[in-house]
Amino acid sequence: MTGILFPDGASNDVRHGLFEPTARYSGGDWAGDVLEPWLAAHQPLLRALHRAGRWEAAATVLGNEDRWTLYALSRVAELLILPYQPPAAGPDYEEDTLPIGAYEQFIHAIGGTFPRTGSFHPFLHELVAVHPDDDPDAPPALAALWWPGCMIGSLMLQRAGVTVRAGSHHLTAAVAAGSTLYWAWWRRHRPVSDLSHGWGSNSQWRTGFRRDYWLPDRLAYNVDAALEPSEQHPGGAPFNTDISLLRHRCSTMTDWGDDEWVWPHHYSEPAPFNLADVPLATGYLTELATIITDLGELRGIWDLAASRMTAGEPIFVADLAIALRHQHGTSMPPPWQYTSVFDHLLRLLCMTAGASSVDQAVRVVTAGDLPQRRYAAQLLTAYQPITALTSLFTGPIPAAAQTEELRALVLHELILRAVKVEDVPAIAEWATSPQRPGQPSDRLPRTLTALEGRPALPHFQLRSTSYPTSGSNSAGVIVDRLPGAQIPPSRETTTPVTMAAISTAVAAWTQWSNGHYEARTFEFTGELTDGALADTLAALGLHCLGTTPAADLLIRETSPGEAWQALFNAAANGGAYTRGEGGAQGRISAWRSLAALTSATEQADTAEVEELASRCRWYTLDPTTGWFDQTGWDLAVIAVSPDHRHLAVLAATDAD
Repeated sequence: MTGILFPDGASNDVRHGLFEPTARYSGGDWAGDVLEPWLAAHQPLLRALHRAGRWEAAATVLGNEDRWTLYALSRVAELLILPYQPPAAGPDYEEDTLPIGAYEQFIHAIGGTFPRTGSFHPFLHELVAVHPDDDPDAPPALAALWWPGCMIGSLMLQRAGVTVRAGSHHLTAAVAAGSTLYWAWWRRHRPVSDLSHGWGSNSQWRTGFRRDYWLPDRLAYNVDAALEPSEQHPGGAPFNTDISLLRHRCSTMTDWGDDEWVWPHHYSEPAPFNLADVPLATGYLTELATIITDLGELRGIWDLAASRMTAGEPIFVADLAIALRHQHGTSMPPPWQYTSVFDHLLRLLCMTAGASSVDQAVRVVTAGDLPQRRYAAQLLTAYQPITALTSLFTGPIPAAAQTEELRALVLHELILRAVKVEDVPAIAEWATSPQRPGQPSDRLPRTLTALEGRPALPHFQLRSTSYPTSGSNSAGVIVDRLPGAQIPPSRETTTPVTMAAISTAVAAWTQWSNGHYEARTFEFTGELTDGALADTLAALGLHCLGTTPAADLLIRETSPGEAWQALFNAAANGGAYTRGEGGAQGRISAWRSLAALTSATEQADTAEVEELASRCRWYTLDPTTGWFDQTGWDLAVIAVSPDHRHLAVLAATDAD
């Protein structure tokens, strides 16, 4: 018996009322202008669509109008997924005029759903890209989602586009991702073939839709070929024995070419799970954020994000980053996939030159926490031209607190890169505005001081970072020990306040990593000479020296600038398990530690601290004692006052 589901002329209603207006659309509200009016006028068609989606319909022979209508709806879906796909293979591809969200609006409007699974299956997933696995026997595993799928009940209308990682015994990467995709009308990144191709503008719409059903006990592929068997196409090649061509709709191991006559063939296999027991995807970005934790490797997600940036869609990358944070940002500890992908997305936004990239990066980090803003300020100033950064400073003064905070961080990151911010009108206007709220960095000068010189800054790449060497300078002149030199009597003057101030630059080493520090001050009743320095240090009971004899200490004289640089490196770049505070905050912390080491008052500005530091004697201690971990994060700075009667020491170490 033939089932007539759709109203007469329904295929034309989809073609002329929905597909063609969508293909021509260039406005800003596709759903309001095209989709919603069409839906309001075609509710009987939608009810028929859901009757076609019932699993019982898999055993019903449909009339031509029914299969033509399903095909027309699938053409709308194929049009709407074009913006989700990798860049076009050919140079003549026309730009997509619809945003990514239009496809999701369509799925929601027609009542489409998609099962949320952490595993790949050819019934559910279309191969967009394949990454070879080192293990040739590794089965295909999901690596990224390019677009969501759409099922109407048990009927597959549009499979999800995915990247997988697979061994060579399962998929040949170039074949599976680049061979002809059958039962497909249009993909911008690979060849396709369906029965509409080669016919005129009216005849192509008389194409029957391939119906695949997820039934309670089995998966049924191309059910109409089983319900109404047909002869092989006259003169056509016989169907090859590679059943995966029917399941995947493309060649997977050997490329069978673009002229296979696949249409009359069908197949069934056991269902791997019951659809009724599986949660449904609730939205593309939510689904992307959800499947992150199922991924064993992340290249697929990186490729997806890079494709969106290449297509000029930084808003998609920002939306994904925000969705990830909502989904996983409060987990303790957060999944490694989230940490890695979020970092990659933020770098991609910050390191892709252009005002639109800056705007989206700002959107991501102003909704996040302070460490993210410090990190973004480093990335933005390292890669963005000044013209792109000025948009950050041209909004209202004062702006939201998070935006004001980010502006101050960017300002001082630029200063660290020797940018003359007073020569950039938008930035200078913000920096000098009496309306803006104060920031902790306002006490710092808006140019680098002579003591700061040119601070060593990290070098960022999309997937790695190179940091300057941590620790104190080891190239200074060695201070000779004079045996028998007079050790002046001393008393310790360390207080909790001075200890905290001196250790500001290494606070993150202890709070967020495995480090420890020693920050202490001493006063002498007589002058401390260079020749007595080693014996004096050994006599002070410093934990970082333990019982090391004075003769074994290696002390070098250094400059206040080199001491500041060591403090800056420690604060800005962090220790073994912390990214550090970033350049702007690291600059503040370095000055605070330097000021405390020189016994400057809390009210002293950088000019006063610099002048006092220039009159002090500065030394570094080679970290050769057992107290230091000696793994790359070691620091020992000693300051002796101009009158040689006060000594301050900061020693710190960290390990992975």
